[in-house]
Amino acid sequence: MEFSPHRLLGPYLLTKENIALVSHSKKPGVFAFGNLDEQKTFIPYVLGMSNVSISRRLHEGIDKFTHFKIYYTHTAREAFSEWCVLYHSFCGEGGAICSLLDRTHPQHPTEESWKCPVCHAR
Repeated sequence: MEFSPHRLLGPYLLTKENIALVSHSKKPGVFAFGNLDEQKTFIPYVLGMSNVSISRRLHEGIDKFTHFKIYYTHTAREAFSEWCVLYHSFCGEGGAICSLLDRTHPQHPTEESWKCPVCHAR
């Protein structure tokens, strides 16, 4: 599975109004919270996924980060796979330039035994 961080929609200013405008209720997907640098480049600090409703998860970043990016999926399993690939695209091969605050590999939901499509970790 090929994933490019450029498939993420955004960045959007992280406000309740923008979340309401761009998020679809009850759709799974992945997201990134971050800030813009002086060149207006999005720097991700947190990556995550939602099994059911990405808009609910986006509200967790308000007042912590200035911007967000999102990518919708059809299923929770696809969201987990995209989250893993996104993680590896930002923090792969040693993660020397990784900007994430938590560099822990994404964990599958406890009720599932899905594997990472990149490194096959559980």
